[in-house]
Amino acid sequence: GHPRDVVPLNVCGTIMTTRLPTLQLCKDSALACKFSKEEQEEHAERRSIREWDHEDVVAWLNQLEGISESVVNEFEDNQVTGRELLALGAEGLKDFGVAKKGTIYLLLDEIKKLEKASGDRSTLIEHSP
Repeated sequence: GHPRDVVPLNVCGTIMTTRLPTLQLCKDSALACKFSKEEQEEHAERRSIREWDHEDVVAWLNQLEGISESVVNEFEDNQVTGRELLALGAEGLKDFGVAKKGTIYLLLDEIKKLEKASGDRSTLIEHSP
């Protein structure tokens, strides 16, 4: 399965993981509704950046103002993942065709914000007997 299919859960303080298809087995259950495809797509940005594939990275770059199409294409051609994006420093960004210093620092700042905002999260599941 795809890494996106693994769902971390916090069940009454116990952290565990399961697969998305497992949560969707009973179509009308509370878990199936909470983890429906529509819900997952709507909250895709909440996933850890470390889980992003190259399509997620390209979509993120496309929504940033001032990033040239040639830079986006370079990231797409090299299929840069979220983990790889986090590893890029100023020199790495230059390797991907980012020439302007201001753009380099802007991207580094955006990557830092993204990493902070998309920290690993688990969904809290409360159990009531």
